[in-house]
Amino acid sequence: MRETNVAIIGFDEQKCRDLTAMVRKAMGSDWRIVMSAVGPHRLLPLMESGAHVDVLYMDMGDDETPSMALDVVRSVQRLCPWVQVVLFSSYPAHAMSAYAIPHSFFLLCPFREDFVSRSVEEVAKGLELSIDRPFGLKIGSSMAKIRPSQIIYAESNRHKILVHARGGKEFEAYLRLSQLAEFLPSSFVQIHKSFLVNMDHVVNLDVNGVEMSDGAVIPVSQSRRKEVRDAFAQSCSFVKGSCA
Repeated sequence: MRETNVAIIGFDEQKCRDLTAMVRKAMGSDWRIVMSAVGPHRLLPLMESGAHVDVLYMDMGDDETPSMALDVVRSVQRLCPWVQVVLFSSYPAHAMSAYAIPHSFFLLCPFREDFVSRSVEEVAKGLELSIDRPFGLKIGSSMAKIRPSQIIYAESNRHKILVHARGGKEFEAYLRLSQLAEFLPSSFVQIHKSFLVNMDHVVNLDVNGVEMSDGAVIPVSQSRRKEVRDAFAQSCSFVKGSCA
């Protein structure tokens, strides 16, 4: 299951600490703050090393620094097109400058806890809309464009994976399950060392495993049974003991 990675970047250490505490209080259990630091230059090396950022809180700084902050945001948006951006500043005039780039929310310092909570809510909505963005999967010498919602499950076989999609489609690629999971939303759960399933396509769960919407029955590792049961419960509503 992919976590939502959050980076909070500022020009002032106290601002970073205050905002980090408020965001941590408001964020979901599957959110993780991967960086809270002073200085925009700290962020890009982290991302260029392979880390992804889903939510970015960026300080626009003082009167001389907004352009630098916005340039960093643009670089992040090129690396992670789905990233949700919240800009913050002590200068009200920066609210107008913020419209130079796509962003979800603008916060004025000093921070108000209710506004920070609202920013988290808006960001969560934006992420929800972006989770089904198609991604490219290299198949031999060609590329296939796949939406996460089309994937029923994926299985690994040594250095390759086989992706089972709706309509009986299959895609084979030289990739690890963990690498595929980086492109997928939290509805995907690794239920076995060799299987990654889309819980939205699980139609039945019992002691033997899960039954998928295409009829496949996949075993669940004993060590992962509680996690799978919890994920299944979160993926549907229960009425009189059945999934509605």
